Amino acid sequence: MNPEDKILERFRQRTKESYRKFLEAKKYLPGGDTRDSIFYTPYPVFMKSAKGFELKDLDGNVYTDFMNNYTVLIHGHNHPKVVKAVMEQILLLTLPGAPNESQLKLAKMICERVKSVKKIRFCNSGSEATMMAVRAALAFTDRKKVLKIEGGYHGIADFAKVSGPSLDLSKAGSAQEPNPVSSRGVFAGISDDVLVLPYNNIDSAESKIKMLKDELAAVIIEPVLGSGGMIPADKDYLNALREMTEAVGAMLVFDEVITFRLSKGGAQSLYGVTPDITAFGKIIGGGYPVGAFGGRDDVMALFDPAIPDRSKYVSHAGTFNANPVTCVAGIMTLNMLTDEVIRRINQYGDSLRAGISEVFKTHKVKGQVTGLGSLGNVHFTLEKPIDYRSSANSDKVPLEYLHLSLLNHGVFTARRGMFSISTPMSKNQVNLFIKAFEEALTEIGPIIEKRGLKK
Repeated sequence: MNPEDKILERFRQRTKESYRKFLEAKKYLPGGDTRDSIFYTPYPVFMKSAKGFELKDLDGNVYTDFMNNYTVLIHGHNHPKVVKAVMEQILLLTLPGAPNESQLKLAKMICERVKSVKKIRFCNSGSEATMMAVRAALAFTDRKKVLKIEGGYHGIADFAKVSGPSLDLSKAGSAQEPNPVSSRGVFAGISDDVLVLPYNNIDSAESKIKMLKDELAAVIIEPVLGSGGMIPADKDYLNALREMTEAVGAMLVFDEVITFRLSKGGAQSLYGVTPDITAFGKIIGGGYPVGAFGGRDDVMALFDPAIPDRSKYVSHAGTFNANPVTCVAGIMTLNMLTDEVIRRINQYGDSLRAGISEVFKTHKVKGQVTGLGSLGNVHFTLEKPIDYRSSANSDKVPLEYLHLSLLNHGVFTARRGMFSISTPMSKNQVNLFIKAFEEALTEIGPIIEKRGLKK
């Protein structure tokens, strides 16, 4: 039996109940699920329970969770302090249709942590947060053009679906001057106003920003390119974007939905670059649906319902915005996320990436690991990716079987090779991952050799 079939057979034998549920789910849900990012072949594992850094599936298999719901669960599953805060709030007040004290507390916490955020508004997802951040920039500048990064993921709004991480590179043009490529199902004219830049390329950014000049409302960027391969931005690149946008009167928008975990002040604090507007999500809700956007006083004033000049007012509503349950979970999560805790999980992330790199080196495999702090991503390629294209052109076939093999070894990661650290973890979990990674890499060795990935 070839290695592909061995890995698949072991996976199927371990997850028979998940397969039965998957077949049933396909009768009611397209593809058997309701979220693209957690689907993988031959079928995704159905989970039954979780605690701390562990997940348990329907068949009783236990996994060490290094995905953490795509970085959301920074304190792991069902942290007792978060659960206690949520249960107390549920019995007190859940959805009043009126202001509540918890939204004020959470807003104050974020504004105090992030120097660039003077005022903030809450919503229910990172998608909403980035959409409203861009809308704020369009309204404040009274301009129509937006620049985003090729392969950058900012959720599911129409603007965000231009040249996202599922981009067809055959339509994308040159790497230096990429074409904006729309996704199916979005408004036809969206790519007229949403243009793209390659990541970490100062010359291309300078050329495009100068060309657009007073048409440009905003540049939106992830300080670490998340779905595009967990690739950190160069500090000089972010500084250049800050200078260029200021020069033409455009807004610099940071999408910190993922990167806010890297320091108390987010990635912008680490890089020392101050955006005009920041989008948040994931960890600020403590495991519950959340998003937020905030920034300069003059920009956020557009959302004040009592603004004197009604012609400048920008409407923003949402039934579940700043619901007390999410807010108390977020407050408790951020309270526990001290400088020392962040430093520790970032060090574990550094150690894990170093361990993976050493395994690649020992086994003479053309493999790379990217990331920053508690975030990481595995790639099968000779050179370390620096942008979306160098990540997208890495070999995805061995990555698919690596993912399944890691599942067979009890390590839960994202199918695209992404992993993250949660605060309940210790060096033991880091070492467990490295050991499982080496065993999985050995199992897929013939696949690696067949794909020409041996040095």
